[in-house]
Amino acid sequence: MDSFGLGPVPSNEECAQVGTENYMRRAKIECKTFVSQLERVFPDPPPGVYFRVTHNPHDFGTYLDVEVRFNDDDSEATAFAIKVENETPANWDEIAKKELMVLMLELDTLNSKKPVVNECDKNCPGWSACQIDEYRVCSHPVQTEKEKK
Repeated sequence: MDSFGLGPVPSNEECAQVGTENYMRRAKIECKTFVSQLERVFPDPPPGVYFRVTHNPHDFGTYLDVEVRFNDDDSEATAFAIKVENETPANWDEIAKKELMVLMLELDTLNSKKPVVNECDKNCPGWSACQIDEYRVCSHPVQTEKEKK
């Protein structure tokens, strides 16, 4: 088996940096999203060809990367891997952007140490005490205009 490293994200995109807060969680999200995008761009690989996330040692800790693995004894697999290496997307596609937005928001919410005031303040019967829990769910029922009358 052989492999080509493709980077943790498309080459024109920013990525999590080793040694920063929540690096591993952010990097896992980015790499998994990148693998999903690669699978959309390069569907139906030959047998034995696949994308994977690798863990690599670095002076500042372990960093993640995405690679395409292939059987270098198989000319079809090798040609496919070379195509992937040469045509790897430089930017996130729209699906990946949406996935990243949702997953990073969830991560930021779970890492938030302070309560966030719910946006339903004006409609919430307990608005002065209404706060979003760690899953961004308001603990107070929101009344509709009809219910208020």
